[in-house]
Amino acid sequence: MRLAGKTLGLVLFAGSLIAASPATAVRAQQPVITPEAQLREIWARYVQLQERLEKSIAELAEEKAARRVDVAKLETELESLKRRSEESNVQLAKLMQSEREALAVARAAQEASAAMRQETAALRAEIRKAQQQRDEYLQQVVRLNDELHGKRGVSPPRPDDPGPSPVPPGLEGRVVEVWGSVLVEVSFGSDDGLKRGHWVDVRPAGGNAPPIQIEVMVTKPDRAICRVVGPVKTGMVKKGDWAGAEPDPFAEPSSPPKPDPIGDPPPKPEKDPFGS
Repeated sequence: MRLAGKTLGLVLFAGSLIAASPATAVRAQQPVITPEAQLREIWARYVQLQERLEKSIAELAEEKAARRVDVAKLETELESLKRRSEESNVQLAKLMQSEREALAVARAAQEASAAMRQETAALRAEIRKAQQQRDEYLQQVVRLNDELHGKRGVSPPRPDDPGPSPVPPGLEGRVVEVWGSVLVEVSFGSDDGLKRGHWVDVRPAGGNAPPIQIEVMVTKPDRAICRVVGPVKTGMVKKGDWAGAEPDPFAEPSSPPKPDPIGDPPPKPEKDPFGS
C-alpha cells in the first residue's frame, strides 16, 4: 500500500511538472511574486473578509434587536387590543342588558298606557252618564218647580218680571257651568244672600249684547243653579260670562216689579224640596 501510494505520488508530481512547464515559461517573463507578498495579499483579503463578516454580524445583531423591539411593540399592541376587546365585550353585554331592561320598561309602559286608556275611557263614559243623569235631574227640578208654581196658583215667571224679591246689591260673579240652553251654574250662592226665585243677569263676554235673565232654582253656599228665562239659543250663555245684579250700562233700565194678579201666594209648605 505504501509503495502504491508513493508511486501514485511520483506520477502526480511528474504530471504537475509537465503541466507547469508552459506556465513556468510564461511566469519567467513576469515579475516574480514572493511568498511573503502572496501571504500579505492573502492576509489583507482575510482582514477585509473578517471586517465584512463582523460588519454583517453587527448589522444582523442590530436587525435582530430591532426585530425584537418590533415584536415587543406588536405583543404590547396585541395585549392592548385584547384588553380593549374584552372591555368592548363587557360594554356590549351591559348595553344589551340595558336594552333588554329598556324594552321591558317600554313594554310595561305600553301595557300601563293601554290600561290607563281603557280606564280613562270607562271613566269618561261614567262621567258622561253622570252628567246626563245630572242634566235629567236638573230638568226634573225645573219641571217640578213649574208644577209647584202651578199648584200654588202662581203664574210661571215672565221674561219681563224682575223676580219676587230684591237681589242683594253688589252681587257679581261668573258663569261656571252651562247645560244646554236652559240651565247654568253661577259662582255665588246662599252665603251671598241669594235665594231661590231671585233673578240675576248674565252679560255675554266680549260684546254689547243685552243681558240675559236667569232665575235661581237651587242654591248652595257658594254656587247656584239657575235656568235661563225667555227664548235663548244654545251657545248664547257661555262659561266665563259675567253674572250678577249690577245693571248693564248699555241696556235700558229694567221695569219696576209688577203686582201679583192673583194676590199673596198660599202659605209655604212645611218642607220645600227646592228651598235653599
